[in-house]
Amino acid sequence: MLIKKTFSGQRFRAMLMTASISVCAEIANVFIDKIVAAQLLGEKALASISFFSPLFSFIFFLNALVAVGSLACYSIELGRMDRDRANRFFGQSILLSFVVGILMVVLFTFGKGFMFHFMHVDPELLQYVDEFYVWFLGIAFFMPLCNVLQEMIFADGDTRICNASYAMLLVGNIVLSCLLCTRMGMSGIALGTMLSIVLSIAVLCLHFFRKNNSLRFVWHFKIADVGRTFRFSMAEACEYLYFSLLTALLNFYFVEHFAVEKLTVLSIVYEIVEVSVIFNGIWLAAEPLINIYRGERNGKGILQTMRFVNWALVKEGVFFTAFLVIFAPVMTHLFGIHSESLADET
Repeated sequence: MLIKKTFSGQRFRAMLMTASISVCAEIANVFIDKIVAAQLLGEKALASISFFSPLFSFIFFLNALVAVGSLACYSIELGRMDRDRANRFFGQSILLSFVVGILMVVLFTFGKGFMFHFMHVDPELLQYVDEFYVWFLGIAFFMPLCNVLQEMIFADGDTRICNASYAMLLVGNIVLSCLLCTRMGMSGIALGTMLSIVLSIAVLCLHFFRKNNSLRFVWHFKIADVGRTFRFSMAEACEYLYFSLLTALLNFYFVEHFAVEKLTVLSIVYEIVEVSVIFNGIWLAAEPLINIYRGERNGKGILQTMRFVNWALVKEGVFFTAFLVIFAPVMTHLFGIHSESLADET
């Protein structure tokens, strides 16, 4: 009876909505950057951001590698009634987010020349790419911390703060990117995205001043626990690694075989394909509960949760398929495609 109430209760529905928004927030942020670039700077600016699609997907891969496994380990320890060890995984997740952020800044700084050479960045787009890259490093540094805090605060049951952080992330990005783009061009779009992530982190930190906060930072970094975290993350994280490799190869193929303008179409296609991660939101909502049941060795609870997950997947799949079919023609206007041939291909 208790399990049944959990699934029909308002709180679980709120968690499901928050989780669905969560997995789309990162993709939506890139989506916003592309729309702002297309509307304010034109089709070439939109095409230039396609070169960042593999890099963003690689960031999402490392984000998931830390956040997903940390959430799983934290929830399992809660199910075992070991609050101290759960908080050790929370502390480790914060430390790992900084390590990953620093690693990506170093990698993207020293690997810039190689990446641009491999992707054959067209001279027509090089200025746009260089301008965006300046603040892209800041995005790579702050995004892992933002993602970890979102996951762990969500697991702590504070959906209000999570939703407020997503609103700040997306609305802040729209407002700041539009304002800064008019003054700074492509670098303004990247700076607006970075600032929106920082503001989202600030909103998330408000959770630690609330009475219902049960997260406690414990300094903990153990190789065996890091390995356990990565093991739980690997399946979901590799989805983003796949996107990273796919987009890198498609960019290379399109540059070699088609005109630069075709990258505009490809850039839009990337976002439509990556929207599929919204289905991970259903799992994200159920995962803390499943892992608590796992810690309790409650097989019946896990079974009922998975039945709910499967039914939710069917409903969400039907809804989003219908949504994309109906609103597909709107994409050409949303991304400012004025060329008739490009509009037809899109």
